[in-house]
Parts: sequence; structure tokens; C-alpha cells
Amino acid sequence: MPIPAFSGDIVMTYTALGGTMTAMSQGGTGVACRAPAVTHRSSFELAVAPSAVRSARHWAGNLLTQADFDNDLIETVVLLVSELVTNAIHAVSELPGAPTSSVTASASARATWVSGRHRVWLAIERSPALMRIEVHDTACVPVPPEACQRDPEDESGRGLEVIAALSSYWGWNPDSFGKVVWCELSL
Repeated sequence: MPIPAFSGDIVMTYTALGGTMTAMSQGGTGVACRAPAVTHRSSFELAVAPSAVRSARHWAGNLLTQADFDNDLIETVVLLVSELVTNAIHAVSELPGAPTSSVTASASARATWVSGRHRVWLAIERSPALMRIEVHDTACVPVPPEACQRDPEDESGRGLEVIAALSSYWGWNPDSFGKVVWCELSL
């Protein structure tokens, strides 16, 4: 999948997928054609900064509100987006060349680094039966196959547990730019 334009603007694309061919069962003599499943995919580039999490939450909430989704679903998606984007920002922020702190680094150093090769972007794809949330980043750091066990006193580190609990499926895979972490919700 190509990287969306990185001008800081929202990039929206809508795609209609082709029909699915299904073999007929038990004595069928041909192939049945099912109507095409229409999906809508929207993507948004994020700054590589902690403030990007808030921007991602607002963008996802507005996108789903405009599409007239139920408030409970919107709240769940916004929480999942928050967890996924937080993890991506954290992973990319640990890459070589990242400012040690967005607070202590100069504005020009942050701007140079953010406009460099390190990127994070969010995509939401929805169809009548499924919503898929993807967060792409340029960190090639693998994601643990399951949520890590945390001490009850730990203040962070439960994002994957939240994602696993709220989504129907989740996972990650490498891509040509780094990795994508995704989750899906049945609608």
C-alpha cells in the first residue's frame, strides 16, 4: 500500500472492491457471484509526537460521527486508535536520530526529524460487516505476539491487552515501510 501524501492534510480515498466468486456446494453446477462489498478507506498522516494521539482520536471520532455510527462503537474505535497510535509513536520515537524529548529538543530539530524518514499514519477501513483500524509506522520493531504481563503497579504497558479485549482480531505484519499493527471489529 502506498504511503499517503505527507503534507499534513487528511488524505481520503474510497474504493469499491470487486465481486467475490464462490463455488456452489453439494451438486452445484457453476459459480455463484455475490454482490461487491463496498468499503470505505480513509487515512491520516500523524506527526511523530505525543500530541499526535489526540489528533488521531479526534480525526477517527469525527470520521465515524460523520458516517453516522453508534456512539458506543465510536468510543471503542477512538480507544483502539489511541492505543495503537501511542504504541507507534513510542516505537518510532526510539529509532536512531529521534529527538530525546519533544519538550527539550529545539523546534528546528523536531521539524527536521519529523519531516525525515520516520513516519506514522492511521487508516480506517469500513465495510457493512467489518471495521479495520491500521497504524503504519517506519519502525521495524516486532510487536510481541501477545500482550505482556504487567505488574499491577505499572503505569503503562497495557495497550495490547486493551486492543485484544476490545477487538475481534488484531495482529501486525511487516510492510515495505516498517510495520502495520491492525485490529478489526465486527459490525
